[in-house]
Order: sequence, then C-alpha cells, then structure tokens
Amino acid sequence: MEYTLITTHSEQFLCDRYQLNHIDNHEDLIAGYLQLAEKHPDHRVLLTLDDIDQAGYTSMHTKHKHDLDDTADYDLSSLGPDCFEDGEHQGYLTSKDEFFIREGNFRKHCDGVSLEDLYKKGINLFDDTPD
Repeated sequence: MEYTLITTHSEQFLCDRYQLNHIDNHEDLIAGYLQLAEKHPDHRVLLTLDDIDQAGYTSMHTKHKHDLDDTADYDLSSLGPDCFEDGEHQGYLTSKDEFFIREGNFRKHCDGVSLEDLYKKGINLFDDTPD
C-alpha cells in the first residue's frame, strides 16, 4: 500500500488530496488512513471510497445549495492577492487560505443539529429494507 499526493489543480478542493494505491484489503485501507493521520497530526483526514470526480460533483451541489462559500461577515484581509481581482474578492473559493470560510459556514449549519435530527430526515446507518 502507498499513497500519493494529487497535484492536479482543482478549484473544487481547498485542501490537499491523496490517493491510496495498491490496496488489497480492508486492513491496507485502514493502514493508509492511519499513516496519513500520523503524518498530519494537526489535520483531519477524511477517507472516501467514492470516485473523486463524482464526489466533487456531488459536493459542488451541496456547496451551492447551502451557500458554503458565502464570505459575508468574514475578515478576508489575511487572504493572498490571488483571491482578489481588481481589489475585490473573486466571489468563489480557490485556495487553502480560504478554507476557514467554507468550514465556518458548514459549522453554522451544524449548530444545534443532532444525530436524531438527521434520522428524522431519513438518514440512517442501516438498510432496513426486507430482502
């Protein structure tokens, strides 16, 4: 098992992306996850088995639906010049430095939401469909 940093540019992602390779079993998958988590102790490692392009497309819909890139009420003075055009913020997020905006907006949507609230919306951990 090995992991490689994905270096292709994508405006969909505001964080580093890695691809795990040569995975033969569940243990290899967990080992790769643990290696990345150990290498980056100050970061959160998310693991998905989804096709990366499909995951990006789906998350783009969620990002727009919930306005996760809204910059209102955020101090943008720490952002680099590549985030601005003619002195104005571009209006969409393209750099790691802007991650705090998307994270903050996500957290606003999570405030006061419980796991039980998600169950009420039909999200569950088990498939209760009869065979």
